Amino acid sequence: MRQTLTSVTTPRSPGLKATEGWRHWFLRNNTSGAIETVPASALFVLVGAEPHTGWLPAEIQRDDHGFVLTGSDLTSTGSGSAWPLNRAPYPLETSMPGVFAAGDVRQRSVKRVAAAVGEGSMAATQVTQYLSEPADG
Repeated sequence: MRQTLTSVTTPRSPGLKATEGWRHWFLRNNTSGAIETVPASALFVLVGAEPHTGWLPAEIQRDDHGFVLTGSDLTSTGSGSAWPLNRAPYPLETSMPGVFAAGDVRQRSVKRVAAAVGEGSMAATQVTQYLSEPADG
């Protein structure tokens, strides 16, 4: 049986229960605080679901969940953004020209480590392109 549970954590201690070849997990419900033992042959952990972008300046546009808008999301209908340059934003460029975002913090990102690493490499290339363009964009 496959089951998806949201808003749960695995307590740091004892965390995992070594019974039947690691077939049970302790899970804490983040709403009620209740801890239950759940039978499971596998566990997939999703991190990066909360972007923690409150420290960014207001000029960097975010969605209702706090994920940063980049690239074509800045110029799509309903984004409410007025892209200030004559060129389109680079795919990982934020609403502040010359500032780039990569990984889980981006709206509609894949939310996987390998994807974030690849986006970091792409962002470095796009920064190089940005720095080599004329000052008026």
